[in-house]
Amino acid sequence: MEVVTDAGTLRAGHLVLAVGPWAPEIVGELALPFVVQRNLLFWFTPVAHPEHFGPGALPVFIHETAPGEAWYGFPDVGDGVKVARHHHGETTTPAALRRTVTDAELTTMRSILRAHMPDADGPLRETAACMYTTVPDDHFVIDTHPASRAVTVASPCSGHGFKFASAIGEGLADMATGRPVAFDRSLFALARFAAGP
Repeated sequence: MEVVTDAGTLRAGHLVLAVGPWAPEIVGELALPFVVQRNLLFWFTPVAHPEHFGPGALPVFIHETAPGEAWYGFPDVGDGVKVARHHHGETTTPAALRRTVTDAELTTMRSILRAHMPDADGPLRETAACMYTTVPDDHFVIDTHPASRAVTVASPCSGHGFKFASAIGEGLADMATGRPVAFDRSLFALARFAAGP
């Protein structure tokens, strides 16, 4: 396997294409129904009881408030409580990603905090925009490229997929080295799109 880049030519026995929001462009020949979604991250300093939000007190969580509506968070490890809405953002591309967070978007996040975790609704420390690479069933794509058994296509490499990096990374390493993968990959197969998106 040979990959030519601006920095030189790389050779390997197996290529893993884990390119996140660039997947629609890089594996466009597969005609997969990828959608790149802008998702916003927020870090807040708790307004009260900061001891409730440290790693020993607040777990990493995801909270579904209604069907299809969820938000998640991480404890304060020194830079504030990290919270975000899950799978809720406009369609974008890496080149067109809107990185600025609007007042309305901040207000929406604060309303979620006030309803469910009001002590975390303190001063805003930071915001960021990330990208989720999704398909209509909201599962990942992890499969062998139909044109070459020496190429693996993996879509969970953006914001959403990062949460599963340890398990997916091990699975991709197993695929690349010919070892059995410890989890059932059928949920992530390319074949599910054979009839079209």
